[in-house]
Amino acid sequence: MDAGKRAADGGGERMTNAADFKTRRNWAGNVRYRAAGACRPTSVSQLRKLARGAEKIKALGARHSFNRIADTDGILVLLDAMPKTTRVDSARQAATVGGGATYAEICPQLRRAGFALHNLASLPDITVAGACATGTHGGGGGNRNLAAAVSGLEMVSADGEILRLSRERDGEEFDGAVVGLGGLGIVVGAVLDLIPAFHARQDVYEGLEMQTLLECAGEILSAARSVSVFTDWSGRPCRAWVKRKLPEEDDATGDFFGASAQKAPLHPISGRPADGCTGQMGAPGPWDERLPHFRPGHMSD
Repeated sequence: MDAGKRAADGGGERMTNAADFKTRRNWAGNVRYRAAGACRPTSVSQLRKLARGAEKIKALGARHSFNRIADTDGILVLLDAMPKTTRVDSARQAATVGGGATYAEICPQLRRAGFALHNLASLPDITVAGACATGTHGGGGGNRNLAAAVSGLEMVSADGEILRLSRERDGEEFDGAVVGLGGLGIVVGAVLDLIPAFHARQDVYEGLEMQTLLECAGEILSAARSVSVFTDWSGRPCRAWVKRKLPEEDDATGDFFGASAQKAPLHPISGRPADGCTGQMGAPGPWDERLPHFRPGHMSD
């Protein structure tokens, strides 16, 4: 029996037909995966059985990596059918989330419990496990990447065993596992540090001169809680997305390092409609509805 067949028998639904296997390509369309098929386990026990039986497996999140880091010539494991329960421990200011959960799925639950994450990426539809394992960043020169919030990990190893690591107990071993690039095991759970929930405003500025950006990059990117600059490197003026925490940073003025605040919503890519973008023009909103550039579902496929 081949490895793929053994994986399918013990690891949930297997997809081999290209018409049903949307993960044949990554989100951007620049990578075509080599995998013979994919399995979608629905429980940790199924995943453990799958890991024991397969010669080669690799976890695949929301397909947002632009390279082959999640590729394999074995079996891809999709975690979107795994349990996604989010448990908030208010006393510890921490939350335990499923590895296959996306930020779009967990953030509203954290907000309702009165908490927030320190940072978010531009797209909320990426998975927590995938974002942390690849060191995905958010905006702001003073903010650490998304993996910095991880204080605990639960993984299924290649032999199907459960491996649990924590920042407090495991030190350097834990530090090396958080951004593990999928090579140490399949993450089925993570503990995330939380901060008190907050509101923010988002302003978009146009006309930031390239020379100003090059000369003042550090100052620009640290000028608010989250700052993102979009440029085509042609030398033309750039656009800046500036997200300020309220009420501490509610001191926006008419310009931003010489760039002008826009009076209508804009998409980061010129010419595209801004319908799916998060609220702009200084309108206050919850942290998870301002720190990303896009609303959930807008750029998932």
